[in-house]
Amino acid sequence: MKFINQFGKNGITSIVLQERGFIQLEKEDVSQADLIFASVDKLKDIYTAIPQKFTKQTFKISHFRNHGQITRKDMLAYHLRNAAKTSKKLGLGLDFSFLPTTFFLPMEFTSIPQNIKLIVKPACLARGAKIFIPDSYQDLNSWYNQVYSKLQIKKQQLDMNNDDSSEFIYIVQNYISPPLTLFNHKFDCRIYVLVKSFNPLNVWICDLAFARVASADYDDNSRISGLTNISVNKSNNPQELKIQLNKVNQILDLESPGKFRKGIKDSEMSIIRCLQVVSDKVIQEQACFELLGFDVLFDSDYKNYIMEANASPSLSIDGNDDRLLKKRMLHDMFSIVYDEDATIRYGCWRQIYYGSVGKNMKTWDQGIIESNQSLADDICRASKFIRGD
Repeated sequence: MKFINQFGKNGITSIVLQERGFIQLEKEDVSQADLIFASVDKLKDIYTAIPQKFTKQTFKISHFRNHGQITRKDMLAYHLRNAAKTSKKLGLGLDFSFLPTTFFLPMEFTSIPQNIKLIVKPACLARGAKIFIPDSYQDLNSWYNQVYSKLQIKKQQLDMNNDDSSEFIYIVQNYISPPLTLFNHKFDCRIYVLVKSFNPLNVWICDLAFARVASADYDDNSRISGLTNISVNKSNNPQELKIQLNKVNQILDLESPGKFRKGIKDSEMSIIRCLQVVSDKVIQEQACFELLGFDVLFDSDYKNYIMEANASPSLSIDGNDDRLLKKRMLHDMFSIVYDEDATIRYGCWRQIYYGSVGKNMKTWDQGIIESNQSLADDICRASKFIRGD
């Protein structure tokens, strides 16, 4: 089996695949590859070059054609907001409160309240790029007038579904404050999720989650202390930006026993809801799978909020524990991808949903796979996987 890793030939993904007996192609000839670990910016070229391969069982690629339905911040918020409205209209009581109050720019700028703390995020960028926290509504208004002149809007005819307009599309969200902190440092949780298919929806969650910790004491007016992205904080303090989730649980349990475990358990259902709302929007093709990095933030009451679902979660290595974690995560993930009969539990991964979602929201919970363990329970055993016990 031959593979291409578009993130570099010497990365952890290439090491894992070679350990599994795959051969790395010297030249990036997609027509010769049996597996492509693809960069999202090259995805269109791949689909154009080898459209016939996407129906073959023997070929695999690490993204769905229109994964942006969930990995673009604006699209995920759009689908969640619509689902929340439908649930309320039907009286179903499905919980979508994990989505912070969201406004789409430029369309909804005039609807933004002037008296709440806000955060501004580009819809299509990653690793904290161009995210900022306005000092005031006047600060936001000044920025908006610079970015969205009437001439720009008229020329671009901004459209959420138009890739040519994506650089102008931002969302504004309610800033979650006060956040849950570790020793007065803000953090969020990076949770790996594997989607084997969207129709039927086949979802796996990885035990090996970790916290990304801001490098400075919390101050909601500071970009460094207010954001948890590793790329944002690394220049300020390259040490101890990641902490295994089982260690986070041990620390927080001393102050509020059981609360963080419940928050993590609730976030598992939030992740399922995120995937359900896009299951009929993503084009299903047999060759595709998706490794997502969900970023989950908690407020001081341990309520979870889904910040985003990353299409290409960073697989860079920061220390030996991080290397072992990602090797184990990837090894077990590829086993699941290539095992058509994999169910319930496979190494450090656990299946949490399987079934056709459909438009009838009343049946959405039928595909939830009940287990004696949740991610909240698994975080206590995660360190054993990392150590290799």
